[in-house]
Amino acid sequence: SAKANRSLGFIKRNLHMCKPNVKATAYISLVRPHLEYSSSAWNPYTQENINKLESVQHRAARFVNKNYNWNIPGASIVDELGWQTLEHRRRNRRLKLMFGAVNNISGLQIPVRLQQSSGRITTHSRHPKSLIAPHCRTDTYRHSFFPRTIRDWNTLPPELINCSDVNGFTRLLEHQ
Repeated sequence: SAKANRSLGFIKRNLHMCKPNVKATAYISLVRPHLEYSSSAWNPYTQENINKLESVQHRAARFVNKNYNWNIPGASIVDELGWQTLEHRRRNRRLKLMFGAVNNISGLQIPVRLQQSSGRITTHSRHPKSLIAPHCRTDTYRHSFFPRTIRDWNTLPPELINCSDVNGFTRLLEHQ
């Protein structure tokens, strides 16, 4: 978040007279990559860390809209711009990576102990491609990639899971 804040400060100093679409493009191309770098693997789960990242996006949204009224929540300005929350974007990125792993499209291998032995639907899943959620004794492991993503994966509707390609999956996931 510190590096993203520095980049946002640079943009604010140099683009303060530009049109909103130029400011938005600068944020999306220069700041947001710092906030999302390696987010599939490193995905904050404490509210403090989530808020730290989201606050950078809120400040950027205020800058783009020239709305510094602190009585208006930053989240509503982000919604007004049509931007997704960073938390939502991280979730979608994790699920997209899991889709690639389940369908053998990406280089990510799902450990055998997490794979279903048969394609049947159990009481904890909604589709035949569901995975076995591992038992977690610590918060660190509970919120790591596989346990966290498997919980989200198993709740997806079957029409999303049965997509034929990653682009179709991504498109349906965005509209969910």
